[in-house]
Amino acid sequence: MSTSPATDTPIVIPQPRWVISDTHFGHENILEYCPWRMTWARSLSDHDAALIAAWQACVQPSEWVLHLGDFCLGPRENIAQIRRVLPGHIILVRGNHDRSRAAMAEAGFDAVYSAVRIESGDHHWIGRHNPAAFSVREAASAVRLLHGHCHGNGCSNEVNPVVRVKATDCSLDALRSIAPVE
Repeated sequence: MSTSPATDTPIVIPQPRWVISDTHFGHENILEYCPWRMTWARSLSDHDAALIAAWQACVQPSEWVLHLGDFCLGPRENIAQIRRVLPGHIILVRGNHDRSRAAMAEAGFDAVYSAVRIESGDHHWIGRHNPAAFSVREAASAVRLLHGHCHGNGCSNEVNPVVRVKATDCSLDALRSIAPVE
């Protein structure tokens, strides 16, 4: 999914307790692309099992999780099967590897958007999958810009410097956590 800056107005969502991005369940090449993952998984099945166990160990069924995209690759049935074993209410911000909004909703996500806004008093955060999709205006108004996509490799040069200052990569590779983080 390619998004130009600020083409989608962020939807206001409940303040989540947890955030994570770029789980890449079912992605055959993720261990090669993200070598840090090989420190805790030797195969894709190990990878997916470790992510599921870590999620189940921290997220309670009543809690909200913001997933900033690239949840799972593979057949629709696999997406739904993984979603069923993950506790919590999951708001998905679609990433470039995620299926259509309708397919992800059908798989069991509580909400699926291209951008979200989290309000807390007089402040707000904005979440998108790709940091290049944030506008300078969003950066100027938000406390923080939450994203995935970069896997801890930093923002590319296509990301405006004003955006880079407030951008926080929430991919598990950047956070060095296989579980969602508070």
